Amino acid sequence: MKNYILEGGVRSVLLVASLLAQHAFAAGVLTARYGSDPMQVGDLFLPAEVSPDMRVVLNIHGGGWAAMSRGDAAGISRFLAESGCAVYSIDYRLAGAQAPWPACGDDCLKAADFILRGGLAAHGVKPSKIWIIGASAGGHLALWTGLNMKAGQVAGVISISGIADPVPDCRDHPQRYRRLFGEREPTPADLDSMSIMKLVRKDGPRVLLTHAKEDTIVPFASQVNFYNAYNDAGCDITFRQYSTKDEANYGGHCIWRKGLPIRERLLKLIEDEIAHFMGLPGMDVYSFAGEDFGRMFAGSGWQASFLNCGPKFGHRRPPERHMKSDELFALLQGEATLFIGEEGREVRMEKGRSYNVRSGPWHQIVAEKDSRVLVIENTGDIGTERR
Repeated sequence: MKNYILEGGVRSVLLVASLLAQHAFAAGVLTARYGSDPMQVGDLFLPAEVSPDMRVVLNIHGGGWAAMSRGDAAGISRFLAESGCAVYSIDYRLAGAQAPWPACGDDCLKAADFILRGGLAAHGVKPSKIWIIGASAGGHLALWTGLNMKAGQVAGVISISGIADPVPDCRDHPQRYRRLFGEREPTPADLDSMSIMKLVRKDGPRVLLTHAKEDTIVPFASQVNFYNAYNDAGCDITFRQYSTKDEANYGGHCIWRKGLPIRERLLKLIEDEIAHFMGLPGMDVYSFAGEDFGRMFAGSGWQASFLNCGPKFGHRRPPERHMKSDELFALLQGEATLFIGEEGREVRMEKGRSYNVRSGPWHQIVAEKDSRVLVIENTGDIGTERR
């Protein structure tokens, strides 16, 4: 990830311009109710150009399920709206004796249904699927909502330092869970009822997790455990782990930028990761979660593909050679070996390195189960031969 450094004078000018732009944008926010309860309400942030194919995002605030409001997530909403998304940022019934779990979770599902059923259509927002984002407890609610919805209704889910596995978080912060379940001690069955770990399924939506290793508010292990379970199920998940020892801020949660009012803007590296995951303007994002060989992208004369090795795939590609083209391999996950030339010289692949097989030699890739290899090659007539 690149480091972005601005010198003092330029930084000040950009900071003032950014804040003015954000406040001017906030003045145009629309409010719409998704239910009859006073808390079932949201703010709609629209991009400069409203179009039928714009991304639509449900934004869910944090606060340990029992505090804060949609206003505390406005920095996330502005960032996404500035990137061309329509964002519906909601309040929900806060946890406590009057609204124990699953009230807040039910509200998030209700808000998602409201969007998909055309509740915001009068403003040009009529999506067939939505993105869902949340931070901290909002990250939990984003995951819980997305994984409870039907396959095909969710474009992707983003959890920023969220609570995914409640076990380590409940151990460190038991008071949150007493409040969540109506000011009483939760039972194991209670924790199961709100656990994302219990919702893992093979057809789950794409997921992005971000989390600082030094986080003192939500245990890092909470998302690590979910990542492992979701990845093991063969789902499409990305986990952006980062360290902020030199810029830890706001209780160690390590989400918001220094030098701005709290909750004004996410850390730049988080915004960059979200932009990449969502394919925001300036990039396209492709994925292939199936087994064997799947082409992701075809450019002008070249293509990029994933080689995914699951239980059904034999992990061994037949030997081949390309007489008119090179072929580039990069190991992303697991273990794999390239065999090169007639003699089958063995090259054990390492992560962080790319391997270019020049035109002419026979080559074969053998990968272990659950491995993932990126393959980049020319298209058209490249003189391919196979044994």
